[in-house]
Amino acid sequence: MACGADNSLCREFENYLTSKGVTAKLTNRRFKVNSIEEAFENGQVILMQNPTILYDMNGNQYRSDKEGHAVVVTGVTSDGNLIVSSWGGQYIVKPSDYPGFNLFDWNTWDDFFNYEVVTYE
Repeated sequence: MACGADNSLCREFENYLTSKGVTAKLTNRRFKVNSIEEAFENGQVILMQNPTILYDMNGNQYRSDKEGHAVVVTGVTSDGNLIVSSWGGQYIVKPSDYPGFNLFDWNTWDDFFNYEVVTYE
């Protein structure tokens, strides 16, 4: 889920978690592999990708569709791919798969990825 321009969706989700006895803080961050690594130190990283392109850990394409999908980022490979968990399975997201994506251009990251860092108290 993306927080939205005014962060209202994040506040709504935080309120839901609070009603269930879980205190959490969600924040929107601009996506960059280095900041993902730094985010691991602060909480759980949830990535929203659109479209969804996932690979199994052997590099075989597992899923490719036009629908967006949220995954939990669990690591970063040495070549800049993301290790993610989706419904309990471990997969790879290759940011370079996305047409128009440029590792060095922040604007292209914004076209394909949103992420939140969830911290628990």
